[in-house]
Amino acid sequence: MNDKEKLLRDWGRMCKKSGRCSNCPMDRMKEKEGSCDLCQLWAARHPEQAVKAIEKWGAEHPAKTMQDVFLEQYPEVSLDGCGIISIMPCVMENISCRTDDGGDMLRDCQGCRHNYWSQEVADE
Repeated sequence: MNDKEKLLRDWGRMCKKSGRCSNCPMDRMKEKEGSCDLCQLWAARHPEQAVKAIEKWGAEHPAKTMQDVFLEQYPEVSLDGCGIISIMPCVMENISCRTDDGGDMLRDCQGCRHNYWSQEVADE
């Protein structure tokens, strides 16, 4: 996921987690200015401030990954040298190691594990 995608996902998580606009950091910023704009319009007019608010919130509320959830239950599981759980996704779920087009088996098991365990899970 690139920085732009992460920013947009964090914005969505921030909005969802806030529950009400009055609990949202961005809403508080626009109220200080006396703005009644919708967040999207305000963010378009004040991109630097919007990005700072979203990045700050994202750093304070990191997204949970499959690995985070698994480690809560099994904190002693083996990790590889990069800090990724050593268990292969195909062992956890009925996931095929074939490519999307049905071609040859994938050879990059480490990349597969990294992609699987770093997937974000839905916030509760």
